[in-house]
Amino acid sequence: MKIAGHLTKSPSFWIKRVDFVRQYQKIDGFWLLLREEASTNVRIYGKEILTIDYHDYTVTGTEAVLPPSS
Repeated sequence: MKIAGHLTKSPSFWIKRVDFVRQYQKIDGFWLLLREEASTNVRIYGKEILTIDYHDYTVTGTEAVLPPSS
């Protein structure tokens, strides 16, 4: 699963555009973040990329949680 997009408004004068991609993986029935990448076009420096990889997820307590009965 993947979500891609860009910010509609620049967060700073120095930043022209920010594009992002978020990739998800399904682990034990849950969609969890696998990788996040942001590409920023900075006015003086050019293009910068930030990548964050998520790993070593452990899903515990997968039993259904029911609301307390009255």
